[in-house]
Amino acid sequence: GRLTLPTTTIPVSKPKQDPEPESPAGEQVAQAIEEQDKLIEEFAKVVDEIEQILLNLEGSTFVKRLKAASREQMSVAGDLDTDLLESFGTDAPKLSEQRTEKAASIAEKEMDQSDKIQIIQEDLDAFVERVQEPSFQEVLDQMALLGVVNGVSAIGFAVRDDNHSGQSIAAAEFWADKLDIWADNLAAFCESCKSSSGGPQASLPPAVILEVMRILQGEIELRESTRSLEQARSALATDEYGSRAIPLQEKQGELAERTLDVVEQ
Repeated sequence: GRLTLPTTTIPVSKPKQDPEPESPAGEQVAQAIEEQDKLIEEFAKVVDEIEQILLNLEGSTFVKRLKAASREQMSVAGDLDTDLLESFGTDAPKLSEQRTEKAASIAEKEMDQSDKIQIIQEDLDAFVERVQEPSFQEVLDQMALLGVVNGVSAIGFAVRDDNHSGQSIAAAEFWADKLDIWADNLAAFCESCKSSSGGPQASLPPAVILEVMRILQGEIELRESTRSLEQARSALATDEYGSRAIPLQEKQGELAERTLDVVEQ
């Protein structure tokens, strides 16, 4: 049953009466324990799903994405050093078939990395517009000023079309270093947020927290779907584009309604 403070009744000569009510302190303790038990049971039902959603969202953090992009540039520099540096100075048309295929492979990889970095930059721009955080704005400004998107794609062209392997190695290492520094700058800001956080705050019910995370995951997935559709827009007829866009619009409306419901809760 319930944990309550003991009550004591003293027998008197008066007619038998109802027992005295429990003390206010005892009632509060019992109520707190009961509410805590319910909260633990409710959280236990959703903890696995919360953990899974957290794992799914890890890849979307800017720090990890920039770190991954940095590692890719170091990988490109290593491939160039291993496979193409021995043909240094040779005109691209005179390369062997094997070297030409390798150069084309590296060029394709750099084009893909350029696209990914552009997506990171676009997402960071949207984030800064929403939260107005100077640390993130500084990183965004540096990415735009140095032209990292075009710089990475230029490595691919230099390798494939001109066989500038030495110059490309230096460029890949340069961008790897820059991407890593930007990631560290953002990581430092995140750590400062943790250390400057206030004392304990009132907890929301786990179901509400889970719904907020589900909405966040839905927005991330919707953003990716929208971006893919926009990239394919030029190749689609107007009717086909509209038929694909309408479900995305409806999905956004659904997420908006769910967000309002969470606010009410």
